[in-house]
Amino acid sequence: MGNLAFEDKSSREGLQENKTFQILKQKILNILEIDRAIIAKKMKLFYDDVHADDKVKEDADKLAKRIEEKDGENEQKILRGMATSAIVTASFSHELGNLSSVLNSRINNLIEMLEENQPPNLYQDTPDFLNPYVLIEEMRGQDAKLQSWLKFSLTSARKDKRRKKLY
Repeated sequence: MGNLAFEDKSSREGLQENKTFQILKQKILNILEIDRAIIAKKMKLFYDDVHADDKVKEDADKLAKRIEEKDGENEQKILRGMATSAIVTASFSHELGNLSSVLNSRINNLIEMLEENQPPNLYQDTPDFLNPYVLIEEMRGQDAKLQSWLKFSLTSARKDKRRKKLY
């Protein structure tokens, strides 16, 4: 027995390309395309993340080369130092931005994993300093403070003061 909507070719080399076969083929292609798109997106994000510092360095090198062609030796030293500082700052900001985005989900993931094996009611008579749920909530508070600080410092660093209009 088999699926009556699928028909073997007379030579037994495969299936007849009828309406049912076309629908199956389209559904399989749709699933593969969705999987390909998800993987391609993750690969692009990974590539951008890995090469973010290269782009900043390349921009800094271009700026340093332009400056080198224009100005005197002392200005070059100062500007090279500033370009190096910008590279370090950009790399630091990038890493801190990644850390900030992780802070949101890690506590929730930890609670979900803990609840699977150790529900909160197991700890109702446990002192707070031994209760993992109380400790996790304290971590959540610390993470919120850290995230506020990161948001403030990263937002302040990104503001372009040159474009600020004076009224």
